[in-house]
Amino acid sequence: MITMKELLANKDSKPQYKMEDVKYPVTVESVVGGNVMFSGYDYQGKAKNGKLKVVDFIKAASKLVDVDTKNQENVEESQDLNDSVNDFDAETTVFEQEQAPESTFSVSTCVSPASPVSVDSSPVSDGQKEVTVDMLDVGQRFILSDVVGEVEILKITKGGKLSYLSVAELSLDPKDRPDPIMLKKEEFCTAINTYLSGKKNAPETKEAPVIKAKKEIEAELTIKKSSDKLQVDLTPAEILAYYQKMSALVADMQAKEREKKAFTSQIGGEIKELDAEIGTLAGKVNSKKEFREVPVAIEYHWKKNKRITIRLDTGAIVSETAIPKSELQNTFIGE
Repeated sequence: MITMKELLANKDSKPQYKMEDVKYPVTVESVVGGNVMFSGYDYQGKAKNGKLKVVDFIKAASKLVDVDTKNQENVEESQDLNDSVNDFDAETTVFEQEQAPESTFSVSTCVSPASPVSVDSSPVSDGQKEVTVDMLDVGQRFILSDVVGEVEILKITKGGKLSYLSVAELSLDPKDRPDPIMLKKEEFCTAINTYLSGKKNAPETKEAPVIKAKKEIEAELTIKKSSDKLQVDLTPAEILAYYQKMSALVADMQAKEREKKAFTSQIGGEIKELDAEIGTLAGKVNSKKEFREVPVAIEYHWKKNKRITIRLDTGAIVSETAIPKSELQNTFIGE
């Protein structure tokens, strides 16, 4: 029996494999979606096409046929073709024909009379010593553990993760199924290989999965009524009410804007007056002086033509200037 690793490594070169109880080698055309597409000849020498799941193909394929050996076998088989037609037994043929044109047949399964292969009942884990990431594909089934049992891969993401459900859960009604479990590919392979290593030398004892009925699931379910804010569609009446309220709010806002402008103008004048007063006080504080009405005496010295202003509170001379012409009096000069 070949391994999945060997199959995937040679899939692009269209290799030929010898299969149990099959006279002619089969050629692997492609491996797509977990299925092997192959072609070959039946015991009558008629060309036919076949399709098997990967797990079933690797169980039925016994070895990879070399090119030289393959050509020699083809020569010998073509010479014995007429003799083999008489020995053809329809009950032991390895190809099951479906409705198709005479030259092309669709093969659904490959059966070995000595060791029949079951397509659906055997998970991939049964025929592999170790599972790697490159072997994983959608639709494949593996045994993860004795508790979980057999699972099926539902989806593989580009980010290196996959989701799966157990066969027991897949058999439930879709509305009763839980959400698929998401794992990294490496973690999934580790779980499978751990199970395989533990079961390597022990006889396989697989119990039928326990499937809960809908009533049992409902009995374990508790529903609590509550509420949450969710988006809902408005009725025409609600839309009209909101529009009217919005129009009233717009009118109130515009009135407040006009009131604000008028108040701002009034307040602006008051602010200017306060600013001027603050400036005056700031000048007095900084200079530590201010102008006040102070009693003074003005002395006219006519002969010297001087006018002297003297502060009466301190006796200090405030200013000393020439007598203005408007104040000159000839009468005073005579004295």
